[in-house]
Amino acid sequence: MRRTLSKKSGTYSTVKAANRRRSKPSFVDEDAKFTDYLNFFEFVAVLSKSRQLGKAGVEGLFGYYLDCLAKSARVRTYVANRENGYEELDRLLRERSGRK
Repeated sequence: MRRTLSKKSGTYSTVKAANRRRSKPSFVDEDAKFTDYLNFFEFVAVLSKSRQLGKAGVEGLFGYYLDCLAKSARVRTYVANRENGYEELDRLLRERSGRK
């Protein structure tokens, strides 16, 4: 898990690369690992909503990585599009941005 989330070898670099591109926000051609990455955080958001994982736990364990997702305009646009199926992740990112 740590390798997947790491800056140098993990999906974080995919997020940074996607953010640098200026094309429209589409991750259809992106690596399957990026989809796994977003799906993992969708799962975290579902656990948070169902109170199986508290807000302090989400922030302590995943706050940095959620911040990285939130900083990417392309990622935020993609996640906010309901057709992509990341409604809970979108909700979590919006809630977190309101708290800061």
